[in-house]
Amino acid sequence: MLVISVLTQVQRYRHEICEKYFKEIRSYLKDKPTILHLVNEDFAIDNTVVDSKLVALKKKIVEVASQQPYWGEEVPARWILLERELMRLKAAGIKVIPRTLLEAFNQAEDVPISREELDLFLKFQNDIGTILYFSLEVLKDKIVLVPQWMIDALKSLITAEMFVLRNVPAVAKKWDMFNKSGQLSPELIDAIWTKETYPDLHDNKEHILLLMEHLNIIARPRSFSEDGSEIKDVLRFWFQEEEPSDAGSSAAAMPSAPTSDIDRFMCIAHLLVDVGSRVLRQLLRHHTVKSTCTLDQYLAKHRNTINSLKRFFNQFQMDIMFPPNGVATDLDNYDITLLSAIFQNIVPTLSQQEKDMIKRLREERNKLYGHANSCQISANDFQTYCKDISSTLTGLSQQCGDTAFEAEILHETQCTQISAIPAGSNLDILKIWFGRMQNVEGVLQDMRVRLQALEAREMSSGSES
Repeated sequence: MLVISVLTQVQRYRHEICEKYFKEIRSYLKDKPTILHLVNEDFAIDNTVVDSKLVALKKKIVEVASQQPYWGEEVPARWILLERELMRLKAAGIKVIPRTLLEAFNQAEDVPISREELDLFLKFQNDIGTILYFSLEVLKDKIVLVPQWMIDALKSLITAEMFVLRNVPAVAKKWDMFNKSGQLSPELIDAIWTKETYPDLHDNKEHILLLMEHLNIIARPRSFSEDGSEIKDVLRFWFQEEEPSDAGSSAAAMPSAPTSDIDRFMCIAHLLVDVGSRVLRQLLRHHTVKSTCTLDQYLAKHRNTINSLKRFFNQFQMDIMFPPNGVATDLDNYDITLLSAIFQNIVPTLSQQEKDMIKRLREERNKLYGHANSCQISANDFQTYCKDISSTLTGLSQQCGDTAFEAEILHETQCTQISAIPAGSNLDILKIWFGRMQNVEGVLQDMRVRLQALEAREMSSGSES
């Protein structure tokens, strides 16, 4: 999804008024997910027959539309009517429909498609992120028309603390258990997803929970009481990987929220080093697939460009992209520095929105690594870092064309804000961090040597003249 800011009939207003409106639009959206989809240009149209701004707007629409996944993909003409019906239902504000409704619409057409082709149509729409649909026995009967709705459902649970305390104090202990252990009880879900607060979630609760399980957002582990009987209907978020220590335990302990400055630093480093690299790798994977290439083929196609940009790629990075022993390149070895350089120089399909978010991620990393005088972050700075980095990571994940991955990254960023990372991984993160810093130091030293040589040549030529 992309959003373009447009003002019409601007001939009636002074330039300053138009700029004020554009500023108010962006200020209103700055704390909303929509800001991640907002195109950086604004368009003021004066509604005349010939308007250069209108021409520029048309060009921008074509430009950003052509950068969307599956632009130019050929699909059967008979699918167009089904696509229009899905769009009509979405425009009516409908979030989920029974599959039988789409089947009935298909059968009413002059030349309906077969059931097998309808399956293929739904799979294609799911793959490009238009809908959320899976052919599993427990999920095949409903079609989620708005994939973002699943993300909103997850948010409604994670951010419901004040709602619970104010409106349903009877389940406050259930919330406390969820907040501390990750155990999500049916009573808490029912208290949050009421008919009044979230009618769509309330009416489709079972299907949503099954979808969340399928997407590995939540898990339904087998739990047992003290007498050995199995406890039914226990839901927990999937990030809780520890098993109960004994048969009488129904939920394992969650790590506590980061309370020390060092823990907070480690959490932010985890977001940047682990999650940030994963998101950029997935984005690169997405763009190579759009180009119908493997990563090796994609890099080989741009080899001449890469060779001409040695100032961006040092020998260590060149060996990662083009292993000297001839084996395939391993994307897991690509860090943010290398990925950023690749996106900056050899990915022509990258949208301006994606470029801006990658730049922000790189700036956050530089702010943490380059300007930190210790491995500590205060509580106030931690919240700022979390908000800025999480917003960028979730925005980038939305560009990858994978709803499950998007939900996974949202979940990971939420967890980092409320839970300390496992202590055992601190050393690993520090090793990675110091390794990256040594690499950066090497590049800086090389730049110092080159600068000194350049200054020496300039002084020499100046003395000769």
